[in-house]
Amino acid sequence: MSHRTNQKKSVGGSSPLSSAELTRIGALPFKTPAEVRRFLRRTDGMEDIAAKTGANLGGQSLPGVDASVITAALAQVTELHPAEQALYSLYRRAYESRLAADSQTMESLFTIWRVVNASSDRALIERFQFLGDWIARHRAHGSRATAAPVSASPAPDSSGS
Repeated sequence: MSHRTNQKKSVGGSSPLSSAELTRIGALPFKTPAEVRRFLRRTDGMEDIAAKTGANLGGQSLPGVDASVITAALAQVTELHPAEQALYSLYRRAYESRLAADSQTMESLFTIWRVVNASSDRALIERFQFLGDWIARHRAHGSRATAAPVSASPAPDSSGS
């Protein structure tokens, strides 16, 4: 086994992740959209209030929750947040690079169709008619060139809290 396997890697200046950490995160279960919609969203100071609440509970247990539930959830938040930050920067790079490749592909297709359509060669136009039909179908939905870019997922909370 290579000695590099156990080295931590710095990802875009974010927290370093080892290959073991990446494997562990990759094994986490996916959540369904319905599950995600039901999640409660964090607010500022959540960790501090949760820790104080857990401490005030002491050994006492309330129906459905006790200090150990809060402690375990906070430990998971603390463990996953740095990984989320590092992986988000990688995700954005891949996503934005794919968008650039999509754009380049579309630009090439439009250019080809403009050149073909502007030619007086009927055989060439008929040969590429499928392209013209496809462009007409998709252009009918309107151009998004003036719309603000949409992120595929929200940026992770960078407050660290």
